[in-house]
Amino acid sequence: MNRRTFLGLSGGTLGVALGGTELYRLLTSEDDAVRERRQVPTTTPTPTEEPSPTAETPPEATPQSVETRTGRLLLGVTPETRTGKRLTALERWQGKDNAVVGLFLDVGRSDGELLALGESVLTPIWDHGSVPHVIWQPFVAGQEDTPATVPQDIAAGRHDRLFERWASVFGRWCRPESGPERRLYLNFAPEMNGDWVPWDTSAGGTTAADYVAMYRRVHDIVMARGLTDEHVQWVWAVNHVGRSAEPLAAFYPGDDYVDWCGVHGYNFPKWGGWAPPEQIYGPTLDAVRAITDNPVVVSEYGSSSVLDGTADPTRKGRWIRDVFAYFEASDVRMALWFNHEKETDWAVFGGSRGTETVRDGTTTYHAYREYREAVASEDVLGSYSDHPRRLTTEEFHGDLGE
Repeated sequence: MNRRTFLGLSGGTLGVALGGTELYRLLTSEDDAVRERRQVPTTTPTPTEEPSPTAETPPEATPQSVETRTGRLLLGVTPETRTGKRLTALERWQGKDNAVVGLFLDVGRSDGELLALGESVLTPIWDHGSVPHVIWQPFVAGQEDTPATVPQDIAAGRHDRLFERWASVFGRWCRPESGPERRLYLNFAPEMNGDWVPWDTSAGGTTAADYVAMYRRVHDIVMARGLTDEHVQWVWAVNHVGRSAEPLAAFYPGDDYVDWCGVHGYNFPKWGGWAPPEQIYGPTLDAVRAITDNPVVVSEYGSSSVLDGTADPTRKGRWIRDVFAYFEASDVRMALWFNHEKETDWAVFGGSRGTETVRDGTTTYHAYREYREAVASEDVLGSYSDHPRRLTTEEFHGDLGE
């Protein structure tokens, strides 16, 4: 189930391999197009359903002057990070910017890599108009060499210097010398209830208490840099497939350390079979909500179109409609679609299949019109273009529809 080994931001490959300037160019090379992205691409076969163009972004307003928006779900996506052009095309097609953009970052990095990370990786997402949602993985020695004792090692302070350097990066990025302060979601050490990451308990010797001690120590190191919940929202995320003998509650660091609770889950025959959203997410959401009243994010989700060896995009399209209806009924307040293709055809835009084709400039993309139709709802909130910090405080904290 480990989707992380191939991602451009895992293991320090992107931003360092490309260099900060090159990554910034990749994600912002369409900068003029980003600001004019309301020029909607042509879709086939339903051109009459295209979103209407929207006015250009007005000058930045102060936080006090913006109006409260209505809506219940923050729109997010985890794109293929090397393709800023495709992310821009996706947002033109869907008719709104993403409130949050997900990325994967591994902890184990050199001093030189960390020095460049803020401006080369986080700033392009911010300048694109979205709040970064970092799935921050404590691979302290690479994904193959991080030991199963990593929770104990971090909790005991053996990696404090590494996390202090990260804290310095986050602190400088969230509180720049000039301009508005920035926001960031930190989804630290997710899927601890599985058996595929070093910080789970499957290898023996590591307990849920070790995980909690690790999470709390890292939280305190980061927040000691003068950051508040106006800058960072902490996410605690579990997988919908539980493999641990210990209950979820045993892994929970506590409301003083966690702002959002997350669930990761995919609709894929090889990972539990094709199933409706309520079957995939319902039991885990119930378990999470028995622990805390924090807002819920589905921070990794997607669906394959393949069932019994045959691709059926129409069926995937129906699942997309169903999952948005389920999010609304279940009070899920943020969701990030995993718009990659690796194990299967997860993508809703720019992948190998779709229920419509989209012409954007000289490029044609496969896309799922059901996704576009779902995110068009007024209940689904994109980035707040008038707000210098991308989202209001209430939206950033998940206080939606209240």
